[in-house]
Amino acid sequence: MKLFKHKKPSPQELVAWVDGTLRGRKAEQVAQAVAASPDLQALVKQLRRAREVVALLEETEQPLPVTPEVYWQQVRARIRRTQSEKPEPIWKLWFRWVWAKAPVMAVIVALLCLGWWVYHRSHEQTPPLASSYAEVESSTNAPGIITFRSEAAGMTVVWVDTP
Repeated sequence: MKLFKHKKPSPQELVAWVDGTLRGRKAEQVAQAVAASPDLQALVKQLRRAREVVALLEETEQPLPVTPEVYWQQVRARIRRTQSEKPEPIWKLWFRWVWAKAPVMAVIVALLCLGWWVYHRSHEQTPPLASSYAEVESSTNAPGIITFRSEAAGMTVVWVDTP
């Protein structure tokens, strides 16, 4: 019977073999070394148990319970943090509020100005046409002179036509 001396695998190779990531000839060599050595078999057993525990912890991951001392330390730290923060000055808050609403206010003012302009344009006093007045036309004996007189408008127009 021949005895084969197996080279002892490195810890990285052993972990890779337990995880199933070691392939090929290297995996066969590690498997033969583990089968031949009771020490390696015990180590593989511990690695597999550790792997199961880690998997179980990952599945049931819960935060650790907070002790009263830790809780009150966190409360004190939060209070200190809020006390150290300076409140923002009023003028900055007002400035931010005004600038946030400035575009809307500008549109409102522009619309009001436009409305005022349109209203006043439509209600301007335009003189009515000359034909709507009670006019008196008189013709003098001189050729080329015509006179119009309107009592309602309070005006007299004299037209002189010269050759």
